[in-house]
Amino acid sequence: MHLLVNAIKQKESNKNLIRTPSLYLLSCLFKDRATGVIRNNSNYKYIVQWIQSPKNVSFEKKLQRMGFPISKQNQLQLEKADKEALENLKNVTTIFGFCRYLEQKKLVNIITEKQLENIKNKFWTLLKDENTNSIDISSLFIDYAKFLSNAFSNKRLNKSLLNSEIIKI
Repeated sequence: MHLLVNAIKQKESNKNLIRTPSLYLLSCLFKDRATGVIRNNSNYKYIVQWIQSPKNVSFEKKLQRMGFPISKQNQLQLEKADKEALENLKNVTTIFGFCRYLEQKKLVNIITEKQLENIKNKFWTLLKDENTNSIDISSLFIDYAKFLSNAFSNKRLNKSLLNSEIIKI
């Protein structure tokens, strides 16, 4: 942990820090809820304070996936970024852009029925666009079907609406 603290103090890049064995080991301790042994260590306290400080969204998501506790402020930042990603649907104008939009990992978990309706409308709008070719259309159908299939894990969505949409496509 001492090496990790030194790297943080020397302003090492987040990309390099996330790959350190010390951070990985610490994440295992957090996941196993076994931090009691090192809680009084000053290096531990410094690292936890560093984790709780604001960083860029992608790094915060990586820390969260590793099992580290995320501060309320950082949690709000992550939720805001997820909501902004949902709002980006308005800016999607191509099939390629729509497919990339659907590939967002957390999208199926955070959408509501209203947002699903917007996604459905965008799919049908892009499908009817006369500038699309058959290769684009096939990838559109495949990616949309994968998205709908994955959306069944979202408890807020009506499963009969998802079934109906899958049957339509």
